[in-house]
Amino acid sequence: MAFPLPAPVERRSVFPSWTNWVRHVVDSELPLVRNHQRESIQRTVNHFTTSMFGQLILPTGCGKTGVAILLPYYMGVSRVLVLAPHPDLASQLNDAFCGPHCLPRDPVPSRQDDAFVFKIELDLADGRDVSYQDNEANRNTLLPARAYPNDPQEMGNFLRGDLLVINHKKIQPHTSLKQSDLPLDYDLLIVDEAHHYPVETWRAIMQHYRGPISRTKILFLTATPNTDHIAPVVPTIWNYSFRTAVNDRAIRDIEFTELQGPQERVLQDLVAQLKAMVGRFDTVDCRYQAMIEVRGRDVELVLDLYNQGMDDGNPEVAKACIQGSPRDLVDDFKRGTFRTMVVIHKLMEGFDNPNVAFVIVARAMGMRTFNQFVGRATRIGDGSVPVAQVLSHATFAQQKNFNAMHDGGD
Repeated sequence: MAFPLPAPVERRSVFPSWTNWVRHVVDSELPLVRNHQRESIQRTVNHFTTSMFGQLILPTGCGKTGVAILLPYYMGVSRVLVLAPHPDLASQLNDAFCGPHCLPRDPVPSRQDDAFVFKIELDLADGRDVSYQDNEANRNTLLPARAYPNDPQEMGNFLRGDLLVINHKKIQPHTSLKQSDLPLDYDLLIVDEAHHYPVETWRAIMQHYRGPISRTKILFLTATPNTDHIAPVVPTIWNYSFRTAVNDRAIRDIEFTELQGPQERVLQDLVAQLKAMVGRFDTVDCRYQAMIEVRGRDVELVLDLYNQGMDDGNPEVAKACIQGSPRDLVDDFKRGTFRTMVVIHKLMEGFDNPNVAFVIVARAMGMRTFNQFVGRATRIGDGSVPVAQVLSHATFAQQKNFNAMHDGGD
């Protein structure tokens, strides 16, 4: 018999109303929640029975957002605060919780079906596919109250909802809302991309919620291992390593190619090698796309080299996602309108496109940035490329970063 949907009820928070149902979804080992997500949720709940804070490390592509969304329901908490390092990521998290365009004044209606929980379909014991949409009466009881203000001055209107998703720039001394204005009655605080923790604003918020009055549980969630600045004070709930995730077939493995040759031909050689790689893989599956991380001064040259002989409407072209680029450029890329995206410190976090299977590192970067960027290509899609291709040049000295990411243990 199918597990019953909860009847619509008058409630102050959506999360406890759906706790039993979400626990059934997670604990019944249904395929809609992957094994490592299930273990992440269960380990976190067990950890919080004896501790008020901890960090959870899941590689990019392993569904951290899904864990963050299901956890409040599973725990049965009433109020949740989510901190994100930048506005774009905060907006994406809010969309995943509530569906896009959630603000009442937004001219575009809320697409609730795009919320993570509405995308899940259950294969229950009676063999019937049941989704959250099946019971229309429950529709308004499932999603948390929308809570992503576009303007810092609006934030006070959202302090009493089920959920508040903000980026650290919303809490600044020059705005009307200070750290001390945030209520202490949040049950769960999720710090997304926790390697940003040293930002002084975040330190102040952490201190706020670790005071003698607050009972807020704090989860630091990240894909970046070796968060040495957090480790001494925040215990690790679980470090699901890259190698373990690959062995579990949760993400793609990566193959690293480091070109040699004269420095004056670095970009020419990288672009030529990328196009040759793409050509070879197109004989198997032509859907896969590429991202190139470059220095600011190299954007135009890389675009010229890559797009030589192609007009702008050609689906094989490369386009740049930089300051001032059209807001719909990223959506066009995810739809496959063009093949390659050239970026400068963009789309390192919160960007998920399983069709990206090639990443080119055309500048020097540290290990954490390398992990974040390469992670854009590790999410498993529906195609036939099992290994992500990472390409760089000896000039940028990225072999050591690859070795640390690829061979790191638990």
